[in-house]
This record gives sequence, structure tokens and C-alpha cells, in this order.
Amino acid sequence: MATTRVVIGGCRSSDDGPLSIRDRSRLTERIVGFYRTAAGRLPSGSDDVLLHGGFCIGILDPVSNIIANAIISSRGSMGTNGATEEATAESSLEGLAARSLDGLVAFLVAYFRYLAPEEALRYLRAARADLCAAVRRVESDRCTLAFRLDSGTARTALRCAALAARHPDPDHMVTTTLTIFYCRHHVCEVLFPPPGCCPSAVPIIMNKKKINKGRLSAAAVEHLRHILTPESQLLMASTRLPPDIHHLLARPLPERPRFIGIRSLSSRLASLTYSLSRSLLNRIHCFYLEALTLLPPEMLGSHYHRSLVIAGHCYGPLDPVSNIILNTVWLEATFPVPMERQFELHMISSSALLRLAHRSVEGMVAFLRAFAGSDLSDLDAYRFLLYADAKLPTSA
Repeated sequence: MATTRVVIGGCRSSDDGPLSIRDRSRLTERIVGFYRTAAGRLPSGSDDVLLHGGFCIGILDPVSNIIANAIISSRGSMGTNGATEEATAESSLEGLAARSLDGLVAFLVAYFRYLAPEEALRYLRAARADLCAAVRRVESDRCTLAFRLDSGTARTALRCAALAARHPDPDHMVTTTLTIFYCRHHVCEVLFPPPGCCPSAVPIIMNKKKINKGRLSAAAVEHLRHILTPESQLLMASTRLPPDIHHLLARPLPERPRFIGIRSLSSRLASLTYSLSRSLLNRIHCFYLEALTLLPPEMLGSHYHRSLVIAGHCYGPLDPVSNIILNTVWLEATFPVPMERQFELHMISSSALLRLAHRSVEGMVAFLRAFAGSDLSDLDAYRFLLYADAKLPTSA
């Protein structure tokens, strides 16, 4: 009997067996292929260098991340230790691929709040184990473009990824990734030189068919190791990314359809609904913090704190921050507190703001359902509100 399938963002999977196990298995197979491709690009007899910190975590494509991480993590020169045994290399690559996958999942879970490991696996599988593409997919679902690799959150996520991948020196891996980030222009010149040309003299040709993806020479590897040293990083930290390199790093996302089994549909929708609701709640909480900075401090402590907690909702005809201020000032002007019942408040608890944000979310969802009909699901309502940045006139 044929299995019924539905189309939704995610990966192709059937009803038999846990979906996370199937996703992990296929991702591991794909990452092993990346390691074999990386081994084919390294100089002859240097395959064992991949075992020294060659994880596919970084801002480049997975194969380039493996090569760059392996080169900067290896201590000795390549091509002098001889080839390793094929069976040992295969088993080691499988283990290294599994550790790389653990690191990729840990990065997404640590950077994006409320993202479950099963969701991270599905994003990685949809992005074909490309960390940058997976990040862009998560940001697309959450309607945000706030990712920065040099932020404190990203550094913490990189350290979590290194710990999950069981890297022998997690701090060194964080430094390595940031070094590649700052020197990405020079790294791409070495990894993707035009055929028959000097990597440092000719700009990158954006036609993929004209980009040299053959075996790297020992001199190119040594040059790459040199430019990835901390000293070279300090000299090239101010380098700006040219437009052609930017387009090379901003790889297009694969847009072919993905499918999931019908039995897993309810659980996946519930997980995605929870994740999007938390993201919307965090965004609205930021609106309240911004509104607090705009209200007069002396009036906020003596008058506006009561009206803010009671009726300072973020929905209305204006943007969310303006609606919060407008609703707060309106309630205080319409229903003022008697002089004998007024008191000075020096702080507003975060729990009160959280309850207010919850009520604002419930009010906006109720408005959308009244406007669009009761068939509108919570998932669709959260997605529309995220797309519209919590502006009701736009989301409606």
C-alpha cells in the first residue's frame, strides 16, 4: 500500500522508523562524501591530516571548511608522513563525520533559542549539511537577518559545537573559525583559483565551471596555513569582502520539494509552532524594552507603570513600540489613579512584561482569526506576525 505524503518544509522521509535517525544517517553519509572529496583535493599522501580537527563547521562550503580546519589544526607539513591504511581512514572518516554532525546540530541549537535538535537535523538535511545555508533557512522561517559570526552568541555556539564534536581544543576551534571568517577573501583565493592562474593575482571567476576544484599543491597548502596564522589574521582583519566573493559565499539554497510522513506531521507542526511562538514572544519582549527606554523615567515610576502593565499592548494602528506607548499614555490619561493611591515604583518585574507580551500575542492572534476566519491555524498566525514584524495592519 502506498504511503500518503504531504508537502511541507523539511526533508523526505517515510513513516517507518524514527525520522531523526533517518535524517542523521543520511546526513552522516553526505558528510562522509565531503571528507572523501576533501581528501581528493589535498596533496597526495596527506589524507591523515583530515583527522586533526578537520570538521565541516564554518562559513565556507562543507568541503572547504574541512580543508581549512584540517590545515590550520595540523602542526606538521603535509605530504611527509605517507598514506594511511584505507580501512582505518574509512572508519575514521565515518566517526569524524558523526562528530561533525553533532557539532553542526549543537551550533544551531545553541545559537537559535527554542530550536529542538530534531528541527536542527531537518534544517541541516534540507541545506545538505551546509551550516551557512541551514542558518539562512532558520532565519527565513523566523523572519530575521540578525546572524553575525563575530557576535558573542555565535562564539558561544561555536564553543558548544566544538564540545559536541569532541574537539581536543575547543578554544582553538573557535579561534580557527573566526580566523577563516576574517581572512575569508584570501582563503577563497587559494581554494578556488582560476585554472592556470596564480591564486593571488587573479580575482575569482564566478562561473562554477571555471573555478578550479582540483588537487591543491603543497605550496598552496603551506600558503593557506600561513595566512591562517594569528599574526596574518591581525594584518588582514580589516579586509573587506569583495562583491564576487560575497556571491560565492552566499550560495543559493536548494529549492526542490521536501516531503515528510503523514504520521509525523502533527508532531512536527507542534514543534514548529512552539518554536515560532517563542521567537515571536522574544521579539515582542524587545519591543517592550524599547518602549521603556522612550517613556519618561519620572513618569514611568510614578504613573505609567500601572497603565503599562494593565493596557500597554503592542497591537494597534501603528508600529508595536508606538502602540505600547500610545496605549499606556491613553489609559493613564483616561483613567488616572487618585492621588491618595499613587506610589513610586523603581522597577518593573520581567514576569509582568512577559505576561503582557503573552497577552499581546493572544490578542493579535485573535484579531487575525477574526479577520481571516477561524480556520487560520496558530502556526500560520505566528508566521504572518513574524513576517510583518508584529504589525497588525501589515499582517492582516
